[in-house]
Amino acid sequence: CFTAAEAAKLTMKRIVESLEASSGTGITGISTGIGILDNITGGLNNGDLVIVAGRASMGKTSFDIGLQVTGLRNNVATGFISAEMPVNKVAARVMSAWGRFNLTWTRSIPKDAETQARAMHALLESQKWLGQAPLHINDKPGITIAEVARQARQWKRLYDIKVLHVDYIQFLDISADARTPRHEKVGMIVKGLKNLAKELNIPVVALSQVSRAVEDRNNKRPMMSDLSDSSEIEKTADVVITLYRDEVYNQDSADKGIIELGVIKNRDGATGVVRAAWVAEHATVADIDTMHGEYHGY
Repeated sequence: CFTAAEAAKLTMKRIVESLEASSGTGITGISTGIGILDNITGGLNNGDLVIVAGRASMGKTSFDIGLQVTGLRNNVATGFISAEMPVNKVAARVMSAWGRFNLTWTRSIPKDAETQARAMHALLESQKWLGQAPLHINDKPGITIAEVARQARQWKRLYDIKVLHVDYIQFLDISADARTPRHEKVGMIVKGLKNLAKELNIPVVALSQVSRAVEDRNNKRPMMSDLSDSSEIEKTADVVITLYRDEVYNQDSADKGIIELGVIKNRDGATGVVRAAWVAEHATVADIDTMHGEYHGY
């Protein structure tokens, strides 16, 4: 138990420590790499459960990989539970996002000599970087929330991870009666992730599906009620960010290359929509203000 004075002192101590660790960025958490989003959320903050939600092909994993690469560039020790994607594909996406080269190069090297030379240089440089990056990956299929917690505690103890990413909630499992409804299982998983964030005092970023109901509306931007399987996500999450790319639905969209990041819940701050750049070649998301000249190195 704490007195009010002790709680206030502890709060100020943590704020000062966070600001000192932010290297002059002025935010209290780990930077997302997208300035306006950082201004709204303060970055990824310790103890917070951050939900990133979107329909298929909206870029959930790409956005999350972008968050990871931003942190890794700043030497933020990162744990990644990849329940959907095998480790080789995770590495390919991380390398492409960091090296800013075409993701297809991780599957098929161009045949012309000049492009092939650039591709190999990019691949080798990104492999070298990733080999030294403080990233730890568990790609076990069907992993349970209990196993996620054990893995995260181990990473915290051995490598002092500063953030945990989970891709994604609906791919996790839980030891429960087979008759337990799916929405109740998801609710237990979400509570488990939130408890883990508090226990380890790190942000946990978890991806989530969005209901098919959005496909039946004219405005297909996800709302809180569209989060799949459980209202517990809405109640438990500290921050909820939805993703929307108009070009997925409208071939002639004026917003090609744009992804909308809808901060629809922010327990400690404002909400709003942030427009960011969708960089299809690297399957990642970038700050529009810094994209020009930065994401075309290869």
